[in-house]
Amino acid sequence: MPGRFIELTVTFSRVLQLIGGIIAMGLGLFLFFRILTKALSVGQPIRPVTDFRVFMILALPGLVIGIGSYLQILRRNEWGVIVVLMGSIGNVILVVLNVGLAYVLVQDPWGRNAIVADLVITVITALIAICNALLPNTARPVNMAR
Repeated sequence: MPGRFIELTVTFSRVLQLIGGIIAMGLGLFLFFRILTKALSVGQPIRPVTDFRVFMILALPGLVIGIGSYLQILRRNEWGVIVVLMGSIGNVILVVLNVGLAYVLVQDPWGRNAIVADLVITVITALIAICNALLPNTARPVNMAR
């Protein structure tokens, strides 16, 4: 019975990490599109170079976290945790510290809430990725039809 509990715990933590990676990707894309739609609503033209830079700052760290989670969980690559940690560090530095200050200055409540949620999801996903890297990688998928 203890082996079954460990197997369920490993499976649950892997699912949580994958969900956290997907949410981090979604929040980065949400922040990018929020800024883009706000700029377009006040009549600013689309500037491809500037918009690409904004995309790289806001959405890329979340995409790296999601890709790292995918590599670590579904592809069972142990080095996926390094990709998750690199994306998490980039997310905290670029999104939370830099863009978070901008959202506080413009008093955008949706942006502030998304920044806080992004920070929480990033930290939780990074911690779960570290735990999953330390847990045994021998757990097989749980068959609930026993």
